[in-house]
Amino acid sequence: MDGIILLNKEKDISSFKAINHLKYKLKLKKVGHAGTLDPLAEGLMIVLVNDATKLSDMLLKQSKEYYAECELGYETDSYDCTGVKTQVYEGKITVDREKIINTLEGFQGDYEQTPPMYSAIKVNGKKLYDLARKGIEIERKTKVVNIGYINRISVEGNKVGFYIHAGSGTYIRSVIQDFGRRLGTYATMTKLIRTKIGKFSLENAYREKEIENESVVMKAEDIFDFPVLHISDEEYFKMKNGIKLNKDITDGHYSIYNNGEYKGIGISEGGILKRFRYFNG
Repeated sequence: MDGIILLNKEKDISSFKAINHLKYKLKLKKVGHAGTLDPLAEGLMIVLVNDATKLSDMLLKQSKEYYAECELGYETDSYDCTGVKTQVYEGKITVDREKIINTLEGFQGDYEQTPPMYSAIKVNGKKLYDLARKGIEIERKTKVVNIGYINRISVEGNKVGFYIHAGSGTYIRSVIQDFGRRLGTYATMTKLIRTKIGKFSLENAYREKEIENESVVMKAEDIFDFPVLHISDEEYFKMKNGIKLNKDITDGHYSIYNNGEYKGIGISEGGILKRFRYFNG
């Protein structure tokens, strides 16, 4: 079966190990994912099964929601509580709740962010976290990311919790570090749970111990909400062999069906329909 598994990844395991446990447990041909989680992080992962691994690029671009917690008063080299302290606020922290909420809400919209050294970004062919582990720090390019919302903010002493909806490529650890600096107190992430990826929610995900067989695999045709397009046997034969079709349809993605059976995804541009990434048959 081709499709996805919604996995509730547990804390203290890498994304690679988590999806490979499923691969061997269910005897799958191929597995992939639509966005990693650090070992410290937990929550929703989309595991791509068999030929649905070809859909990774499309699913990676989905926005995500997280529940995050941080502690005020210090920074670490990894921007989270697993790292070594690099900055410590001297004195008592007296920032009030209203300022904390206003500062966090100020990140909503587009903002320029510097990725952490402990990340999988490659510079000159080398992953930043490999350099960081050797004690090497290099200049990183900033990038503009988008924060849809930050809400349900809780404050308890020096600890702050909140939900954040962010575009693809946003580092929540960096948001928290920037938040601490704007407050003037420093801040470090202590907990992260991914709660949503696009239309998929953590409440519908399975922990590894709950997964016994392929019944948890969501079929490929249920992954996207694209308009349905039915094609003839002749058109299906052409698309299967990479031949583009002239179709009087609106530009965009389509779920392609032939004789009532799902066949894959097509994309229309300028009246030309072509096979896109994934196609059964």
